[in-house]
Amino acid sequence: MPPKKVELTTTIRDADHFQTFFNEKNPKLVIIDVHPTWSGTCEALIPFYKNLQTNVIDEFEKRIDIILVDQ
Repeated sequence: MPPKKVELTTTIRDADHFQTFFNEKNPKLVIIDVHPTWSGTCEALIPFYKNLQTNVIDEFEKRIDIILVDQ
């Protein structure tokens, strides 16, 4: 059975959803990416985040949350 695919980013739905990540109880580093969906430069960061996840940071999912705020 192939490993479960882990989503690299989470798109924030509303302020309450945001608070589940950005609060004092979350021990992880939170990277907040605010960008319009049409921004090619911002979309180009996704491969960079993927590289961090797969090649640079051990236990990435346990240490970092990347959240997207669509504008």
